[in-house]
Amino acid sequence: KELMIKEFHLSDAESALPGTFGLVAYLLCGQVAGLIVDKRWVDPRHLLGGAVLVWSLATLLVGCSQSLAHLIALRVVVNAGESCFSAVAYPLLADFYPPAERPTAYAVVLGAIPFGCALGFGLGGILGDRFGWRAAMFMVAV
Repeated sequence: KELMIKEFHLSDAESALPGTFGLVAYLLCGQVAGLIVDKRWVDPRHLLGGAVLVWSLATLLVGCSQSLAHLIALRVVVNAGESCFSAVAYPLLADFYPPAERPTAYAVVLGAIPFGCALGFGLGGILGDRFGWRAAMFMVAV
């Protein structure tokens, strides 16, 4: 984050905007995704696949950002995609695992979320220091 702050000459308040708008998008889009899953308007597997594709592509595109507005817009898209995962993953697990095995399946998915975040921040920091923040975004998107 510090590398972006330096490049775009962001204040502390401005540097918080992508995350803030992203969390609002997560909240709102997660509600919509939950409704879509509940109503079965779309096959949940297709929604999940599309969401992963969208948030991965948006992560990649962050590396092309030229302004704070780009960073905010792409963070909104990333978080919108991630919120679909949360809304879709658990009903899918319920479809594929019998009740006795669901707690373990849920625990694995819930454990993967902070693990992925920690890995992304750690790896992103190392790659950012070595290759620059843009290259780090390209690499972690893959």
